Amino acid sequence: MANTNTAGFGLRQTMTVGSTPATGGQSEFSVQSLSTLPNDMLKGDPVGYQTTAGAHGATVGYIQDVTYAGGNDDTATGVAWTTALAPVVGVFNGGFWNATTTNKPTWGNSIPGGTVSAVDYNTGVAGITAFVNTNPNQEYTVRTSAALTPGLTELGTTEAYNLIDQPASGQVNGQSACTLSSGAVVSGGMLFVNKSANTAGQTDSAAAGYDVVASFNPAAMLYN
Repeated sequence: MANTNTAGFGLRQTMTVGSTPATGGQSEFSVQSLSTLPNDMLKGDPVGYQTTAGAHGATVGYIQDVTYAGGNDDTATGVAWTTALAPVVGVFNGGFWNATTTNKPTWGNSIPGGTVSAVDYNTGVAGITAFVNTNPNQEYTVRTSAALTPGLTELGTTEAYNLIDQPASGQVNGQSACTLSSGAVVSGGMLFVNKSANTAGQTDSAAAGYDVVASFNPAAMLYN
């Protein structure tokens, strides 16, 4: 029976590997304050360090959303993600900055592309902060893009799944719309599929919209 909903929601935190309760702890990282950057950073998206400068002025070393492009958030269209270009740091869970017109402290599920922060009078810096779950043992619920093709997706192998690049639309209230690229496993892929999430109405593995529990391939993550 087909699944009820096929809309993606990125990576949604659940338990940790070994069924240990998740603490929900987060780390803070800097996001570049630059009006020319094209891409949003959305809740539930994996993030990594900017590894190359680009035409829009991106600077190496800031946190970027890695669902748009392999190693360069300065690119408006997505390309295949690879570990060589942008190892995953964790999953984005919201941001903070000071609004430029009002200096009002602003919290959001997403950091829209081109966001610029006013100078923080406490630090003297026009900074944007990303809150990221960096636990390498964290498990996430993610929705498949198609029927799940079985493969060697267990620890000790390099075969895993990637996410579909962030779609042009479908994001709601700053939430990611990414799905798992479930049609085939790839060498050095981002995510292992551990089990079914047993979400009501989303349990048909032979169709798009199957909810699974996944964890990061250690080879894909900076912290492991």
